[in-house]
Amino acid sequence: WSPSGPGTASQSVLTAVINLDANKVFKTCISFPTRRTASGAFNKNAKINNQDLYDPLFLILLASQLLIEHKRMSTTEWVQVFRSNIFSLVVRGLTSRHEDFRKVAVNTLGGLLSHDGDFLERDQVIYVLNILGDLLPPPTFTPQGPRVPAYTAVLLSHALRSIFYPSSFLYPLISRFLLQRPEFDVTDVPMLYSMLYSSEDGEWTKERTWMIHFLTDAMDDGSAHDWSILKRRHTWDLLASMWQSSRPEERSLRKGILEVSYLIDVLYTSYINVLAMF
Repeated sequence: WSPSGPGTASQSVLTAVINLDANKVFKTCISFPTRRTASGAFNKNAKINNQDLYDPLFLILLASQLLIEHKRMSTTEWVQVFRSNIFSLVVRGLTSRHEDFRKVAVNTLGGLLSHDGDFLERDQVIYVLNILGDLLPPPTFTPQGPRVPAYTAVLLSHALRSIFYPSSFLYPLISRFLLQRPEFDVTDVPMLYSMLYSSEDGEWTKERTWMIHFLTDAMDDGSAHDWSILKRRHTWDLLASMWQSSRPEERSLRKGILEVSYLIDVLYTSYINVLAMF
């Protein structure tokens, strides 16, 4: 198989991973089909038929095979692998609704954590993976397997990505957020207030816009749990206030707020339906 398309073959798994379209991989991470199973069956509601996305199961298995076949990689190769965003996608795999898929993702991350890689950013990667590991309860207490909330997984996916793009405005923001807390709160919307009400001169528009997109991306999971998190932080009230104070020419911001508001309404309906079952 090769990212170049049918009829071509990569010389190795490493070559295949490095030649992946990094933007397409991360788009798959953001638009992750949570109903994709690891059994090979394609759920009709999954978004894997989109030509702009990779099959996440295939890429996660590719990442696992990479760790098995390539026990030694150069520093440059490690950086290229992480810049493909394939391990950010593996982190996102922990939000799958199917236990078998989550097990594949957990095993792959375990292989990465135990891999004896030699690259400058390794300590930062290990730090992010340890945060993630602390969120996973012991398997003996979770017969259905651990499922990481979408907001947590998406942020940590961004964290892994930003480590290898330190010039990104997100790198210092996410790093500071993770380092300032003894543990990650999965019942919260990470960085919500600091990004929506940034005091950084010249950066507040960029940070606010990113947070609006982040809310939309993570909310695409559409679970009742997401609604409870948003409700706890009064997210709708914050966005409504921001809409009222925004200027008419801020079309991008207003469009983003409308998209989030629509998804919040969908989540609220899902939340009510869940409550009606009890």
